[in-house]
Amino acid sequence: MVAETLVGRDEELAVVDAFLARRAEGPTVLVLEDDAGIGKTSIWQEAVERADANGLRVLSCRPAEAESKLAFSGLADLCETVPGAVFEHLPAPQSRALQIALLRADPEDAAPDPRAVAAGFRSLLVGLGSATLVAIDDLQWLDASSAAAVGFAMRREPVLLLVTRRKGRPVVADLEQAVSGAKRIELGPFSVAATHELLLRRLGQSLPRPLLVRVNETAGGNPFYALELARQVMEGGVSAGDPLPVPEDLRELLMRRVRRLSPGARELLLAAAAVGRPTRTLLGAAISGELPAGLEEAESAGILEGRGPRVFFTHPLYAATVYASAPRELRRRLHERLAEVVEDDEERARHLALASDSPSEDVAAALEQAAWRARARGAPAAAAELLELAIGLTPAGEQAALRRRKVAAADDHFSAGAVEEGVRLLENLLSESSAGDERAEVLLRLAEASDDLSAKLELLEQALQERITDQRVLSRIHVRLSQGWPLLGMGYGLEHGSIALHHAELSGERRLIVRALSRLALWELWAGRSPSRSVMRAVELEEPGDSLRGYDNPRLALAMWRMYQGRLDEARTLFEEALTEVAGDEFASVAVRARLVDVAVRSGDWRLAEAEADSVCELVEQIGTKHDGGFTLYLKALVQAQLGRIEDARAIAEAGARFAREAGQDNSLVMNLGVLGFVELSLGRDTEALPHLQPLLDWIDEKGLGLSTHPVVPFAIEALVAVGRLDAARALVDRFSAEAQAIDSPWALALACRCQALLASVEGDLPRALAALDSSLAHHAQGRWPFEHARTLLLGGRVQRRAKQKAAARHALEQALAIFEALPAPLWADRAREEIARLGARPSRRTDLTETERRVAELAASGLKNREVAAQLFLSPKTVEANLARVYRKLGIHSRAELGARLAGGRRKARQV
Repeated sequence: MVAETLVGRDEELAVVDAFLARRAEGPTVLVLEDDAGIGKTSIWQEAVERADANGLRVLSCRPAEAESKLAFSGLADLCETVPGAVFEHLPAPQSRALQIALLRADPEDAAPDPRAVAAGFRSLLVGLGSATLVAIDDLQWLDASSAAAVGFAMRREPVLLLVTRRKGRPVVADLEQAVSGAKRIELGPFSVAATHELLLRRLGQSLPRPLLVRVNETAGGNPFYALELARQVMEGGVSAGDPLPVPEDLRELLMRRVRRLSPGARELLLAAAAVGRPTRTLLGAAISGELPAGLEEAESAGILEGRGPRVFFTHPLYAATVYASAPRELRRRLHERLAEVVEDDEERARHLALASDSPSEDVAAALEQAAWRARARGAPAAAAELLELAIGLTPAGEQAALRRRKVAAADDHFSAGAVEEGVRLLENLLSESSAGDERAEVLLRLAEASDDLSAKLELLEQALQERITDQRVLSRIHVRLSQGWPLLGMGYGLEHGSIALHHAELSGERRLIVRALSRLALWELWAGRSPSRSVMRAVELEEPGDSLRGYDNPRLALAMWRMYQGRLDEARTLFEEALTEVAGDEFASVAVRARLVDVAVRSGDWRLAEAEADSVCELVEQIGTKHDGGFTLYLKALVQAQLGRIEDARAIAEAGARFAREAGQDNSLVMNLGVLGFVELSLGRDTEALPHLQPLLDWIDEKGLGLSTHPVVPFAIEALVAVGRLDAARALVDRFSAEAQAIDSPWALALACRCQALLASVEGDLPRALAALDSSLAHHAQGRWPFEHARTLLLGGRVQRRAKQKAAARHALEQALAIFEALPAPLWADRAREEIARLGARPSRRTDLTETERRVAELAASGLKNREVAAQLFLSPKTVEANLARVYRKLGIHSRAELGARLAGGRRKARQV
């Protein structure tokens, strides 16, 4: 298990595990190297713990710089835990030399020969055996004498050597030679996700995603620096345009080197820190001195490096430190000069803002234009920051411009995941807004930002109380009101969706009509109605450049329809296009990426689905789980259940249900509960599935939803059949089938026909069951849905076996088994194997029970009624009665009361034998 505070290093730890396992073709030396604070020691400590847990003897030391001149200090630490008996078995000269070096014996005449010490250490390792790990943290600080002894021994004995070292720091030549052919791991920077997890574990909280990205970039992915930066940010707060606060201790450490440089070199450093992409040309134009001299000096100090025309800081923290340490007036004058020489409009606007010491509409307008460009290239966080700067520089008399910039900045904050920042701006704007359209617009935007559906609807109703004359605002309000269907039912959603379309038509704004049609198409689809007219009209009206995102995008509505129809290749292409269009919008991307997981699940690409589900769940965690309501956890849990990882599936589904309850997302709640029901079905405990699946059926009825778009519905129908509620199951199957036809879905029709076959088989009508199965397979031929196809074949094999069509049954079951194994779906593969085994079962004696008789007897003995036993085993009640009659006759009993005792006695005899 990964150490509690060790995050973001799964790949490195996998290499460590392979190294410790001593694979024959693997290396015996592993080097972890990179810059200070990158996390080498954490991985080293975890490796040492794993080695100890795996039965390796560990000799370890962690030298410090202060000890680097103390002879054999490192070797003494390495040998500290070695039992004295091991020394006694060494050759006498080696034992004496080594023990003197380790201060375990007094020198008699002269210091021991270093070669004898090295040879003694080598012999010591031989005595300990090859299952030994020598582990050294911060190799560059290991004293020379110890390094020579270790190097000598390691070149000659195949024990494992694990070291960390600071990149670019030299070590003693003997040891350098020993590690020259080592397996090396350059740790590299932390990802944003890893830094997020680190902050959660170490500080108990993380940062809003845009600020998290800034901290991670400024720290260069260095977890130590990121942690210190985050602490300062959390303690002091950061406003748009402010430099990130660099902790005083780190700043002082880095500034010591900077202060040694000449004034010209320091001016160069400040200029390089103030621009986004410093080049020789730009810096030459920005500073007053000669560029070559200052650059050469900074490069010699290890602070800057030139690569062709570009100039880079050797670590981003140098840039932050240099900039934060410079006086405000000096920075202002520098930005003034840079604004005159930079070519990029966005960067020029930033420099103008940072050079301004009073409001300026010209500068604010330049910033607003730059924000528009940043947004257009998918950078809403950058756009929001530019607009915040523009707001601060807008003169008092420019109220219309100020309002426009605040609204736009709020939108960009929301797109970037900084919800609190956006709400702050809007709440401030609400107090400044006039009654009517203006105030209604702000209330609408606050509603759009809320993750509490009740609060959202309350804000929208409040907006409707304003005297609104703008049809566009009315349409948008009703679109958002239509999203209240999870609380108030799909009838409510369809009503407001239609009103939203009406106002959009009155406004004459094509883009707004497209948006209203897209939403209405989704509500129609989820109500079990055909969305064809709405969605196809929306797609036809859409024009390039509309930039409609999320479910406002008609092609996303079309993608959803295609997915529910089982036209998965088309759906995947449309979702991928939509994902490209929402680049930079974290909220919108979650919805699209979740649907790509859904497509992968349905198409049987379960390994891909697992990877994609992990990725999108990680993003949701960074944004805040309430914004997703547990839906992505449902998908992740479903994949785990299908892969047969029952405990993981249960844990994830329960977490998803918990988040759904907290967010008030009943749809996600019942879907996560549905996974728990699917787990029971997978384990063959069909009667135990219904308590988990009944909430889905209740919710669908309560909200007026359709059945054909819920993948969990067929599970619920199977559970109803299992407990003998056949009338309820039949009504659902009929409705499911009708809706499947309405939305023209071969996928749903295939499942509906399979459910019809299940019902017919339980009722004993095998010809009707077989006909329904043929129809189901015909629908399956129209798409690739391997898991559902295999489940249809599995049921077909059962029914064919009962119909005495053993050859056909075996063929169907073997097909099902092959698909289940390929997915892989191990639990369902086991069920297919059980059915195949039944085909070969033959009673050897008259008193032996057949496999079917045995299962009927066991279920009857457990207290189930004949009807319940029939549902569990996909038999008719009459077949159960006939089997029980044969069981009684073979066992010589006359009642169920005797059945349990006789079966228990038979099991005891079997164990004795």
